[in-house]
Amino acid sequence: KERLKPYVVAPEVTVVIEQSLVSVAMIGEVKAVGIVELQSPANVLQALAKAGGTTEFADGDSIYVLRPIDAGQTRRIRFTYTGLVAAEPHAIGFQLKNGDTIVVE
Repeated sequence: KERLKPYVVAPEVTVVIEQSLVSVAMIGEVKAVGIVELQSPANVLQALAKAGGTTEFADGDSIYVLRPIDAGQTRRIRFTYTGLVAAEPHAIGFQLKNGDTIVVE
């Protein structure tokens, strides 16, 4: 605040601390079901790797992120394993948030 006083009348400063870890739930056909913690920013492929990968019964076309968006509502975002490993922009650029659930069918 003090350093801004010469430039701004009555400066107000807000400090935001970004969380360095992201916790997501892994369910379905992954080798290690449960909560995984990842360094932020994190994507779906990193979460799958942390969970030990998919099982032999997994459907590579049915990977979803369930993201809470409003009171009781959830958004479902679909990914394919091929898209994730090919680093498609939509797949690799999607950042996970705390509270996301990854479902592998």
